Amino acid sequence: MSDVTQLKKGKIVYDSLVTKYKDFMGPTFTVKIDNQEISSSQMQISSLNLTTSIERADSFTMEITGAYDFQAKAFKHSDKIKLGKEVQILLGYVDNVVIAFYGYITNIKYEAVADDDIKIIVSGMDKTIKLMKGVKSRSFLKKKHSEIISTLASEAGLTPKVDATSTMYESVEQIGMSDYSFMQALAEKNNYEVFVSGNELHFRKLHQDTSANLTLDWAESIINFSREDDLVDQPGEITVRGWDPMKKEAVVGTCSTMTAIGSGTSGKSLLSSVVSGVKEYYYSEVKSAVDAKTLAESIYHRRAMRLVSGKITSIGIPEIRAGIYVEIKGIDTDLDHTYYIVSASHEIDENGYVTNMTIGSNVV
Repeated sequence: MSDVTQLKKGKIVYDSLVTKYKDFMGPTFTVKIDNQEISSSQMQISSLNLTTSIERADSFTMEITGAYDFQAKAFKHSDKIKLGKEVQILLGYVDNVVIAFYGYITNIKYEAVADDDIKIIVSGMDKTIKLMKGVKSRSFLKKKHSEIISTLASEAGLTPKVDATSTMYESVEQIGMSDYSFMQALAEKNNYEVFVSGNELHFRKLHQDTSANLTLDWAESIINFSREDDLVDQPGEITVRGWDPMKKEAVVGTCSTMTAIGSGTSGKSLLSSVVSGVKEYYYSEVKSAVDAKTLAESIYHRRAMRLVSGKITSIGIPEIRAGIYVEIKGIDTDLDHTYYIVSASHEIDENGYVTNMTIGSNVV
C-alpha cells in the first residue's frame, strides 16, 4: 500500500492520478485505531479533516455519529475512542486508498442534544507530539547540528531524513526547551526547515530544489484560487553581527539574495523601485563569520517568503502535502507560477472531497 507521508523527490504526474483514482469518483477514507479498522457498523464518521503543515504538527478532526445506544444509555465500542490511542488514516477513492497520517488521539469532545444523536468529535496530532512534550536541559559535545537532530529524531522513534550541516561545535546547549523548540531553533540558525511527515523527521535546507512536484490546471482540478502580493515586509540586505570570544573580534555575515521559487521578480528588486539601499542589522550570539552569514541567509529567506501568500482549493488529491511545490497553470500569466505548500488540509464529508492549500512564494 502506498504511503504518501514519505516525501519523495520527483514529479507526480496528474494524469496518472486520474487513472489511479478512477477520475476522482467515489471519495473514501479509512480510519484505523490501534491498527483496527473502524467499520460503519460500529460507528459513522460523517466528516474528516486531515491537515499537514511545515509550521506545526499535522492533525486530524473527525465527527462520529451513530455511536450511542439510547436503550442501553451507553456508547457502542467506547473502548475504541480513548485518549492516547494510535491512529492511522488512509485517503483515496473507491478501492484505492493511501496512507496519509500516523498519530494519536489527543482530544475527545461530546455534543448531546435532547431527542437527537450524540456526536463525538475526535481530534489528534501526529508524532510531533513526542517532540513537543517535556522541557529539557542538556549539552551535546563535539556534534554537528545535523547529528543532534538525528539523535533527537531517533529518541522519538522517528526516522531522520537529514541534510548534513558542516560545522562541528565543541558544545551545543539545550536549555529549558522541548526537543521541538530546540529543533526549530537549530533549523533557523542553519537556514533549514524541520517538520515531521508520517514516521519521518525532515531537517533540510530551505528551498534547495524548487522544481514543481505536481502541476494543477485551472480548468481541470482547481476549484478556488486566491493570491496576495505584499511588499511591506521585504528585506533589502540583512547583516548579522556577533563576537568571537577566542579572537576577541567582531564577526559579520551578510545576505541580500535567495533561491527563487520559479521565475519572477524578487521583493528586493521591487523594493528598490520605492526605496533604495535598505539595510537591516541584527545582533546575535554567533561566534564565527560562517554562522553569522548562515543566520543572515535564514532571516532573509524567511522574510522573502512573505512576498506572496495565497490559498488554493482543488479536488481531493491525497498526494498533496505540506513541504512540496505545486505549479498552477491556466489562470493568468502573472498567476501561473510555482508555489510552496505551507499547509494542506484534506476535507471529506457528505459534499465530497477537497484539498485546501496554503501557499507561498518569494518572487512575483
